Amino acid sequence: PKGGHASDPINELYSDTVGVSVNFVDDEEVSGAGQMPAVNDFRTVGILKDPLFANVVITMNTATSNDGTSFTANEIVTQSTNATHGGGSGRITASDTSTLNLTNVSGQFVSGLRITGGTSGVTGNVHSFKTSDKDGSSFNIFDQRLRLTGFDKQTSGNFTIDEVVKQPDTGANGVLHHINSSSIAALTQVKGNFLASDDSEDFEVEGVTSAQRFKFTGKAGPDLVKNSGEILYVENLSDAITRDNTQTETIKVMIKF
Repeated sequence: PKGGHASDPINELYSDTVGVSVNFVDDEEVSGAGQMPAVNDFRTVGILKDPLFANVVITMNTATSNDGTSFTANEIVTQSTNATHGGGSGRITASDTSTLNLTNVSGQFVSGLRITGGTSGVTGNVHSFKTSDKDGSSFNIFDQRLRLTGFDKQTSGNFTIDEVVKQPDTGANGVLHHINSSSIAALTQVKGNFLASDDSEDFEVEGVTSAQRFKFTGKAGPDLVKNSGEILYVENLSDAITRDNTQTETIKVMIKF
Protein backbone atom coordinates (compact mmCIF):
# COMPACT_ATOMS: atom_id res chain seq x y z
CA PRO A 1 0.00 0.00 0.00
CA LYS A 2 0.94 3.64 -0.32
CA GLY A 3 3.56 4.45 2.29
CA GLY A 4 4.31 0.76 2.91
CA HIS A 5 2.82 -1.74 5.33
CA ALA A 6 1.88 -0.30 8.76
CA SER A 7 1.85 3.28 7.47
CA ASP A 8 -1.94 3.30 7.92
CA PRO A 9 -2.78 0.40 10.30
CA ILE A 10 -6.40 1.46 10.89
CA ASN A 11 -7.36 1.11 7.24
CA GLU A 12 -4.98 -1.72 6.42
CA LEU A 13 -6.27 -3.91 9.25
CA TYR A 14 -9.89 -2.75 8.82
CA SER A 15 -9.95 -1.73 12.50
CA ASP A 16 -13.13 -0.30 13.99
CA THR A 17 -12.65 -0.88 17.73
CA VAL A 18 -10.11 0.06 20.41
CA GLY A 19 -9.90 -2.01 23.60
CA VAL A 20 -8.71 -0.61 26.93
CA SER A 21 -8.09 -2.85 29.96
CA VAL A 22 -7.03 -1.56 33.40
CA ASN A 23 -6.47 -3.44 36.67
CA PHE A 24 -7.17 -1.95 40.11
CA VAL A 25 -4.74 -4.14 42.04
CA ASP A 26 -5.43 -5.23 45.61
CA ASP A 27 -4.85 -2.48 48.16
CA GLU A 28 -2.63 0.22 46.68
CA GLU A 29 -3.07 2.42 49.74
CA VAL A 30 0.63 2.31 50.53
CA SER A 31 1.54 3.38 54.10
CA GLY A 32 -1.81 5.08 54.52
CA ALA A 33 -1.05 7.39 51.59
CA GLY A 34 -4.40 6.58 49.99
CA GLN A 35 -3.27 6.23 46.38
CA MET A 36 -6.00 3.70 45.56
CA PRO A 37 -8.09 3.07 48.70
CA ALA A 38 -9.55 -0.43 48.97
CA VAL A 39 -12.68 0.72 50.75
CA ASN A 40 -16.23 1.64 49.79
CA ASP A 41 -17.42 0.94 46.23
CA PHE A 42 -17.66 2.50 42.78
CA ARG A 43 -20.17 2.36 39.95
CA THR A 44 -18.81 4.79 37.35
CA VAL A 45 -15.80 4.28 35.05
CA GLY A 46 -14.54 6.46 32.25
CA ILE A 47 -11.64 7.73 30.18
CA LEU A 48 -10.41 11.31 30.64
CA LYS A 49 -8.00 12.87 28.15
CA ASP A 50 -5.35 15.43 29.14
CA PRO A 51 -6.61 16.65 32.54
CA LEU A 52 -4.61 19.34 34.35
CA PHE A 53 -3.07 18.70 37.77
CA ALA A 54 -3.98 21.28 40.38
CA ASN A 55 -1.08 21.12 42.86
CA VAL A 56 2.29 19.69 41.82
CA VAL A 57 5.23 20.24 44.18
CA ILE A 58 8.70 20.20 42.60
CA THR A 59 11.72 19.80 44.86
CA MET A 60 14.74 21.58 43.41
CA ASN A 61 18.29 20.24 43.31
CA THR A 62 19.84 23.42 44.69
CA ALA A 63 23.33 21.91 44.70
CA THR A 64 23.43 21.96 40.90
CA SER A 65 21.00 24.75 39.95
CA ASN A 66 19.03 27.82 41.01
CA ASP A 67 16.58 27.46 43.89
CA GLY A 68 12.82 28.07 43.84
CA THR A 69 13.02 31.73 44.88
CA SER A 70 14.94 32.57 41.68
CA PHE A 71 11.78 32.17 39.60
CA THR A 72 9.12 34.88 39.09
CA ALA A 73 5.76 34.57 40.84
CA ASN A 74 2.94 33.25 38.58
CA GLU A 75 5.26 32.56 35.65
CA ILE A 76 4.95 29.41 33.54
CA VAL A 77 7.76 26.87 33.88
CA THR A 78 8.35 24.12 31.33
CA GLN A 79 10.49 21.04 30.94
CA SER A 80 11.51 20.16 27.40
CA THR A 81 10.01 17.12 25.68
CA ASN A 82 12.15 14.08 24.99
CA ALA A 83 11.65 10.38 24.30
CA THR A 84 10.85 9.51 27.92
CA HIS A 85 8.32 12.15 28.99
CA GLY A 86 5.69 14.54 27.73
CA GLY A 87 7.24 17.87 28.61
CA GLY A 88 5.71 19.20 31.83
CA SER A 89 4.34 22.74 32.04
CA GLY A 90 2.64 24.61 34.88
CA ARG A 91 2.10 27.97 36.58
CA ILE A 92 3.91 28.85 39.82
CA THR A 93 1.57 29.47 42.78
CA ALA A 94 4.21 29.52 45.55
CA SER A 95 7.95 29.05 45.97
CA ASP A 96 10.69 28.82 48.56
CA THR A 97 14.36 27.91 48.52
CA SER A 98 13.83 24.21 47.92
CA THR A 99 10.43 23.85 46.24
CA LEU A 100 8.05 25.17 43.60
CA ASN A 101 4.27 24.74 43.82
CA LEU A 102 2.56 24.58 40.41
CA THR A 103 -1.03 24.51 39.18
CA ASN A 104 -2.63 23.95 35.75
CA VAL A 105 0.07 21.36 35.08
CA SER A 106 -0.01 19.55 31.73
CA GLY A 107 2.34 16.87 30.45
CA GLN A 108 4.67 15.17 32.91
CA PHE A 109 7.71 16.36 34.82
CA VAL A 110 10.60 13.96 35.45
CA SER A 111 13.49 14.02 37.89
CA GLY A 112 16.98 14.95 36.78
CA LEU A 113 16.02 17.32 33.96
CA ARG A 114 15.97 21.10 34.00
CA ILE A 115 12.96 23.41 33.96
CA THR A 116 12.89 26.94 32.54
CA GLY A 117 10.85 29.96 33.62
CA GLY A 118 8.95 31.51 30.71
CA THR A 119 9.21 35.05 32.08
CA SER A 120 12.47 35.06 34.04
CA GLY A 121 14.44 32.65 31.83
CA VAL A 122 15.78 31.09 35.03
CA THR A 123 16.57 27.37 34.90
CA GLY A 124 16.57 24.79 37.68
CA ASN A 125 17.17 21.08 38.08
CA VAL A 126 14.27 18.89 39.27
CA HIS A 127 15.33 16.61 42.11
CA SER A 128 11.88 15.07 42.69
CA PHE A 129 8.17 15.85 42.48
CA LYS A 130 4.78 14.79 43.74
CA THR A 131 1.36 15.46 42.25
CA SER A 132 -0.61 15.73 45.50
CA ASP A 133 -0.25 15.70 49.28
CA LYS A 134 0.43 11.93 49.25
CA ASP A 135 3.98 10.62 49.50
CA GLY A 136 5.17 9.05 46.26
CA SER A 137 2.28 10.42 44.20
CA SER A 138 2.91 10.60 40.46
CA PHE A 139 1.19 11.45 37.19
CA ASN A 140 -0.16 7.88 36.98
CA ILE A 141 -2.85 8.34 39.67
CA PHE A 142 -5.06 11.19 40.80
CA ASP A 143 -7.59 11.53 43.61
CA GLN A 144 -10.57 13.84 43.20
CA ARG A 145 -11.77 13.52 46.78
CA LEU A 146 -11.41 16.40 49.23
CA ARG A 147 -9.14 15.17 52.04
CA LEU A 148 -9.67 16.77 55.46
CA THR A 149 -6.44 16.25 57.42
CA GLY A 150 -5.56 16.62 61.10
CA PHE A 151 -8.81 14.79 61.87
CA ASP A 152 -9.91 15.14 65.51
CA LYS A 153 -13.05 13.23 66.52
CA GLN A 154 -15.24 15.08 69.01
CA THR A 155 -17.69 12.26 69.86
CA SER A 156 -17.50 8.61 70.88
CA GLY A 157 -19.66 7.00 68.15
CA ASN A 158 -18.95 6.12 64.53
CA PHE A 159 -19.69 7.89 61.29
CA THR A 160 -21.58 6.09 58.54
CA ILE A 161 -19.90 5.60 55.16
CA ASP A 162 -21.74 7.50 52.41
CA GLU A 163 -23.57 9.73 54.86
CA VAL A 164 -23.81 13.46 54.19
CA VAL A 165 -21.60 15.59 56.44
CA LYS A 166 -21.96 19.32 56.86
CA GLN A 167 -20.19 22.24 58.47
CA PRO A 168 -22.88 24.47 60.03
CA ASP A 169 -20.61 27.53 60.29
CA THR A 170 -19.95 27.63 56.53
CA GLY A 171 -22.88 25.70 55.01
CA ALA A 172 -20.40 23.40 53.24
CA ASN A 173 -21.42 19.78 52.79
CA GLY A 174 -20.27 16.57 51.12
CA VAL A 175 -20.57 12.78 51.17
CA LEU A 176 -18.21 10.83 53.46
CA HIS A 177 -16.23 8.32 51.38
CA HIS A 178 -14.29 6.97 54.36
CA ILE A 179 -11.94 7.87 57.22
CA ASN A 180 -8.60 6.11 56.83
CA SER A 181 -6.05 4.80 59.32
CA SER A 182 -4.14 8.08 59.16
CA SER A 183 -7.25 9.95 60.37
CA ILE A 184 -7.95 11.64 57.06
CA ALA A 185 -11.63 12.13 56.20
CA ALA A 186 -12.20 11.85 52.44
CA LEU A 187 -15.28 13.51 50.92
CA THR A 188 -16.96 13.41 47.52
CA GLN A 189 -19.71 15.57 45.95
CA VAL A 190 -18.42 18.58 47.90
CA LYS A 191 -20.37 21.82 47.86
CA GLY A 192 -19.11 24.99 49.50
CA ASN A 193 -15.83 25.65 51.31
CA PHE A 194 -14.93 23.66 54.43
CA LEU A 195 -12.86 25.72 56.88
CA ALA A 196 -10.06 24.21 58.99
CA SER A 197 -9.91 24.77 62.74
CA ASP A 198 -6.99 26.58 64.32
CA ASP A 199 -5.90 27.90 67.71
CA SER A 200 -8.35 30.79 67.53
CA GLU A 201 -11.53 29.09 66.30
CA ASP A 202 -13.07 25.64 65.87
CA PHE A 203 -15.20 24.68 62.87
CA GLU A 204 -16.91 21.35 63.51
CA VAL A 205 -18.18 18.97 60.84
CA GLU A 206 -21.14 16.75 61.72
CA GLY A 207 -22.76 13.69 60.19
CA VAL A 208 -26.37 14.19 59.14
CA THR A 209 -27.22 10.52 59.80
CA SER A 210 -24.92 9.58 62.69
CA ALA A 211 -24.87 13.00 64.44
CA GLN A 212 -21.13 12.41 65.07
CA ARG A 213 -18.77 15.40 64.98
CA PHE A 214 -15.14 16.08 64.10
CA LYS A 215 -12.85 18.98 63.35
CA PHE A 216 -9.76 19.17 61.15
CA THR A 217 -6.71 21.39 60.77
CA GLY A 218 -5.89 21.12 57.06
CA LYS A 219 -7.19 19.98 53.71
CA ALA A 220 -5.90 18.73 50.37
CA GLY A 221 -7.27 17.86 46.95
CA PRO A 222 -8.85 17.42 44.57
CA ASP A 223 -5.71 16.64 42.57
CA LEU A 224 -7.06 17.75 39.17
CA VAL A 225 -8.25 21.18 38.07
CA LYS A 226 -12.03 21.02 38.09
CA ASN A 227 -13.59 20.56 34.61
CA SER A 228 -10.18 20.18 32.94
CA GLY A 229 -9.59 17.50 30.34
CA GLU A 230 -11.90 15.91 27.79
CA ILE A 231 -14.27 13.09 28.74
CA LEU A 232 -13.85 10.45 26.03
CA TYR A 233 -15.97 7.74 27.62
CA VAL A 234 -18.15 7.28 30.72
CA GLU A 235 -20.23 4.34 31.88
CA ASN A 236 -22.51 4.03 34.90
CA LEU A 237 -22.54 0.43 36.12
CA SER A 238 -25.88 -1.09 37.15
CA ASP A 239 -24.29 -2.79 40.18
CA ALA A 240 -21.75 -1.16 42.46
CA ILE A 241 -18.28 -2.76 42.59
CA THR A 242 -17.08 -3.13 46.19
CA ARG A 243 -13.34 -2.67 46.70
CA ASP A 244 -11.29 -4.97 48.92
CA ASN A 245 -7.57 -5.24 49.66
CA THR A 246 -7.55 -8.95 48.74
CA GLN A 247 -8.95 -8.61 45.23
CA THR A 248 -8.20 -7.06 41.85
CA GLU A 249 -10.86 -5.47 39.68
CA THR A 250 -10.38 -5.46 35.91
CA ILE A 251 -12.17 -2.80 33.87
CA LYS A 252 -12.42 -3.43 30.12
CA VAL A 253 -13.77 -0.85 27.71
CA MET A 254 -14.38 -1.40 23.97
CA ILE A 255 -14.76 1.78 21.92
CA LYS A 256 -15.97 1.61 18.31
CA PHE A 257 -15.05 4.33 15.84
